[in-house]
Parts: sequence; C-alpha cells; structure tokens
Amino acid sequence: MNNRKGSVKVISFITICMMLLSLSPVYAASSPSSLLEADWEIDQLVEEMRDTWLGSTIKKEEMTGKVVEFNMHIDEIEHELIDGTTAVAWAFGLEGQPATVPGPTLRAREGDLVKIHLQNNTTQPHSLHSHGITSLDELNDGVPHVTGAYIMPGDSFTYEFVVKEAGTHWYHCHVQTSLHQDMGMYGALIIEDTEEPTWDKEFVNIVDEWDTLRDPSDAAAKPEYNYFVVNGKAGSAVPDMLVEKDEIARVRLINAGFESHSLHLHGTHFLVTHKDGYLLPRPYNADTINIAPGETYDVFVKGREGTWPWHDHNSLAVTNDGVYPGGMIMHMRGSGEDPFDPDREVVRLPIEGEIHGHSDHANLSVGDPAFILRKMEINSGKWKSASAKERKALHAANQKLGTSIGGIYNVKTGDWIYSTGNPTVIPAVPEAEAPSIGIELGAMKAPVIIKNAVEVDAKVGNAVAFDATAPAQSVKGNIVEVDLEAKKAMLEVNGELREVWTFNGSVPAPTIRVHQGDTVRINLTNKDKDMSHGLDFHAGQMDMGTFHQAIEPGAQMTFEFKANYPGVFYFHCSADPVIGHIANGMFGAVIVDPPGYEPKDKEYVIIQNEWYGEDAGMDEWIEGAPVAVAFNGIPSQYMDKPLTAKAGEDIRFYFVNAGINDFSAWHIIGQIFDTVYLDGNPDNGLEGVQTQLVPPGGAIITDLKAPEAGDYLMLTHQMNEAMRGGLGLLRIVE
Repeated sequence: MNNRKGSVKVISFITICMMLLSLSPVYAASSPSSLLEADWEIDQLVEEMRDTWLGSTIKKEEMTGKVVEFNMHIDEIEHELIDGTTAVAWAFGLEGQPATVPGPTLRAREGDLVKIHLQNNTTQPHSLHSHGITSLDELNDGVPHVTGAYIMPGDSFTYEFVVKEAGTHWYHCHVQTSLHQDMGMYGALIIEDTEEPTWDKEFVNIVDEWDTLRDPSDAAAKPEYNYFVVNGKAGSAVPDMLVEKDEIARVRLINAGFESHSLHLHGTHFLVTHKDGYLLPRPYNADTINIAPGETYDVFVKGREGTWPWHDHNSLAVTNDGVYPGGMIMHMRGSGEDPFDPDREVVRLPIEGEIHGHSDHANLSVGDPAFILRKMEINSGKWKSASAKERKALHAANQKLGTSIGGIYNVKTGDWIYSTGNPTVIPAVPEAEAPSIGIELGAMKAPVIIKNAVEVDAKVGNAVAFDATAPAQSVKGNIVEVDLEAKKAMLEVNGELREVWTFNGSVPAPTIRVHQGDTVRINLTNKDKDMSHGLDFHAGQMDMGTFHQAIEPGAQMTFEFKANYPGVFYFHCSADPVIGHIANGMFGAVIVDPPGYEPKDKEYVIIQNEWYGEDAGMDEWIEGAPVAVAFNGIPSQYMDKPLTAKAGEDIRFYFVNAGINDFSAWHIIGQIFDTVYLDGNPDNGLEGVQTQLVPPGGAIITDLKAPEAGDYLMLTHQMNEAMRGGLGLLRIVE
C-alpha cells in the first residue's frame, strides 16, 4: 500500500495529459502492485496489505545512511499578516534565523535519518508532531497527551526518525492543538523520493485562518477568524508565483487551518497528482480543489502569460477583516512584468480592499529555494558527462536558477555564494573549462565584496565628528558589506555634553554609498548593554519582518536588501519606540548612484534632525517642541565651519530630513537650485527651485553651480527651526 513514490520521472507531464485523454490505466508503483491500476478488487487489496510495510521500523536496505539535522527554536513573535496588521504568534525558526509563520520548510529524502533539535524559548509547553510520517515511534510522535513528551519552557528535545513517506507533509505543535496551531505553529515537511525531478519549479503554499483579536490566555475561547492567509500573509502581502510561459510547476498545497477551503485557479487548470503525499491511482484535471484541515495535495500547472488569481472560492476567505478583496488569494504570473496596459484597457481600481497581482509593489516568488538547489545539483552532475553544447545549456540553466534565489556565481572558483547563507553545499557547474565550451565570460563577472564600507570607530567616549563630505563611490560589485555598531556616546549639543545613541559612534551615522542594483549587506552588532536596537532602510523594499527586528544587547544580526532605486535615502533605528531612538541620534543616509553617474566637483551630505531635552520621553517627543535643530547633529555648526567650494564648481547636496516631527524647507539665501531631484531619483527632476519642502523621513538631491565668491546662508526656511540651529554657511572662494 505504500505507493507514495509515484513516477514523476517515468510519467511526464505530457504523458499524463495523454493518459487522461485516452482514459488508459496509469501504472506508477515503486514495487509490484495492482492497486494503481484502474481496476482492482478487495481481495487484492487485503492480500497486499498483509505484505506491505505500513509503519514500524525501517529496513536497513531502505535507508540512505544520510543524517539530516535541523536545529530549531520556538519563540513568541509579533507576526505581520499585511502592512499595519499584526498579531501575537508562537512560531518555529531555524538556528541563526528568526522564528516565522509558517515555520521553515524542512526537506529530506526518502530513507534519510531526520533529527530535529527543538529549543523552547517561550513561556508555554510545546511539541512538534510530524504529520503524515508513519515511521515514528511513540516517543517521537510529538502528541504529549498520548505519545511523546512536553517540551517545557526553557527545555529542548530531539526528535529522531527515518523517513519512508516520500511526499508532501507538514509539522505542527500538538499541545492544545486548537490554540497552538492557530497561533502559527506549523510548517511544511517535504520528503523527496530518490528520482530526479523533471518539473521546472516547486512552490509550497500553506493556507490558514487567523483571529487577530484572540486572547492566547483563553484556550477555550472559540476563534472568530477575520484574516485568511497563504504562508502567513494575507491579500496583497502574498507573493505572486512566477511560472513563466510553458514552465511546469509543482505546487504543494497544505491546509494548516481548521476550515475547509475551495482553491480555484483562473485562466488555466492544474493536474492533481497526490493527496496526503500518496500518488493518486489516476491524476485528474481541475481548476478548483477542496482542501480540508490537515490535508495536503500536489498539483502540476503549466505557465502562461498574464497574471491569474488563485483564491478560495468562498468569498469570505478572500477578505481582510471583512473587506474584499484580500485574504486567501495567490497570483500566478507568466513573467515578472505585468502585461496589463492601463492606457489601452479599462483601469482596474480597488473599490474596497487592496488591488494586487498587477501592482508594481507585488513581491514575486520563484519557488522553494531548497528545490532550486536540488535542480542545480542535478545539473552539475549531468555537466560532468555532457557534450559541449549540453554543458553550455546546463551552465546557463544554473546561472538562471542560482541568481533567482539571490546567488552570486564566482567565475574563477566555480562557487556559489547565497545572500542568506548556503543551506546546503551545492557543487556548481564548473566554469574552469568555459573557454573550451564557448561560454561568454563577459556577462559573468566575479562579485566584488566590499568589507567594512563604513569603518567602525573603536573608541568609547565622545561621539565621532560627522564628515559632511559625501563618501567616494564604492567599487562596483554585486555585494556591498557594511559593519554597523549600535552604541552610546557623548555629544555636545547647545554647549552641554549629553548621552546620545549612535551607529558607529557618530551622529548622524556614517553615510553608506552603493550602486543601483547592488545587494547591501548590513552586519549590525548591538554594543549597547542597556537596550535593543534595529534597522529600517528606506532604500530597501521589504516587509517589517526583515528589518524592524529588535537586536538584543550583545547580539549581532545581518540584514540585506537590494538597492533597486537610485537616489538618497534615510535609514534609522527601528527598535521600539522608534520615535525615541531617532530622537536620540540613531539615523543616517544611503546614497545609491545610478548607472554611469559621475560625481560632481563637490558633494555634501546634510541631515537635519531635532534634539529634545536629554530627559525627554514619549510625551515630549510626540508634542514636538525640540530644544534644538541641527544640520548633521550639531546645531549651527557650519556657521563657524562653513562648507566650501570654488566659484564655478558643480555642487551637489544630498539632503535628508531625519525629523522626528517637523518638515524642512531647504533653501540657500541668494541662490536658486539649478535642479532638485525628489528622493534623489534622476527621473524626478525639477528645475529652477528656490525652496524645497522635505518631509520627515524624506530626502532630496539639489544641484547648484557655485556662484561668485562670498558667504551664502543654508537653512530650513521654517524660521523657528532655523533659529534653533537649522542653518549654516556655504563659503565660495575664487
């Protein structure tokens, strides 16, 4: 009866379609069996059940000998369902990574020995039940009131089992299941068979419901679900699935919730091939599939151009707190671009909820990274015995696969570097023999990793003086790596030495400069022994779960984003309360140079901020009555130490308003800016501007041809702020 291992290799996608059309029997068994034939009888079933493995100890000959270990932890987190909507969650995470909803996807192969080391960092008892795995003994089943044991707060436990059941499975906490599972304690458990995948992409989608008002201390309360999620996200926060035209994708569907859902795909259909990890006796076409709590299905779908919704056909589940559209809605895209033309067609506008699927901000998913790594591994193996023509194609395929999950290929060593750390060692398709197989090397430059693009000042004591001169351009490369330290320092403000909170001992933080398209990797170490700190980079586009994480004293974390847009951007501490961390000095600027940009003769960075009393708290910060305003941390400092340029030089100002509350009216008395670029984007140019309004958290670039010799007053034309220190001199010399 254990006919899970079907034959995705033996039966191709096209063959399956032909079988469906001809209604011929489908034979796909890993051992001699009649149960996958179109016709079978009860006596055959009983006979096979007597001889077929159904649980119990795995035979040695069925083991791979490979041990797959996962070091995991359980934490209480604030989980964001969609922008602005969060809920308390209990969640699983991998060592060195934050806990998430859903938990990390765990992958092993049929016959592997799996070890899951689980540490409970919460105040509640928990467990981990591997749903659908029948090779468990009672101790490792993870159902404490029947089998296994509770993992008490602060304790850990190791689950061990050999996996026999190739297929789509999942895991979840089985303590007060109706509560703990509802709080986000679940994840996918994928057991691969020993055959090579012939499909192109693979997605894992877990559906669930959420009651954002549920009190976790009241386990008996009946939930009233108001958000419906896919992989922990609702509505427009669910990433689109990129399945290009004619690609074949395997989509693993899991229902980790407590309601049934009717998932419907527009514009095409899918082939249903597996249920609960078992290969179906006969695959079937469908555009809607009903998935009950605890069920899993595998479906295969062929990509086509356009953007197509895939949603629960129960419209209530396609709402966010009752507002349609939202909730349990995915989209399939045939390309990364949206073919919809609003100038040619009727404009699509949301009447109630957020529009999605065609919007520029929508995130794209290229599939499960672990599956992509396996495809690369297979290609690497084939490369060794392939012809020159085949090698070129395999190399090109691996370039596409590797870069799709953030990989950087080193042409000299043949190694891949992944931005999130390589989860498994994958041999690259060798490049050493590239000249002999005709691969053009020009398009595959080795990455330049710039270590310590911002130098860390090791001194403890007074703050380091901020250099208003814009830093030199970084070396062009794929990755720019920056080390930041959160620490306290002493800074003189209005004649009084006060404690400030800093990045690298400087207020503002040292300016970071990169190229458009670079991946920016920030290593933040919290050297403040008293409080947590974090980061928010306006130059990056990512959910708050990526940044906005509290880094505890003594801890270190790496953040990463891609600089997609050129310009000048604000960054600041994101730890709670954000308003207080900014008010005490934790902010800076990121310059992203567009392709081909040539620096001006003189370039300066000016960051305006407000200072409040050293003992100020939330009331004073919200009230918004600063005791001083500063350009680059020190009120009026450029009155005594003017910024300089020579007459006729081209000057560029990178101006950022760090707030926390007031707008800035950036102006130079006696001058008119030749060009102003909103957010610094070269596409956002304004000419002949006398004064430019900059909101808190906003930024601009202003260009000016240096006038004749003399002193010119730079200030915010919001005069009360200028009188508090928001001014300085630009000195032009012959």
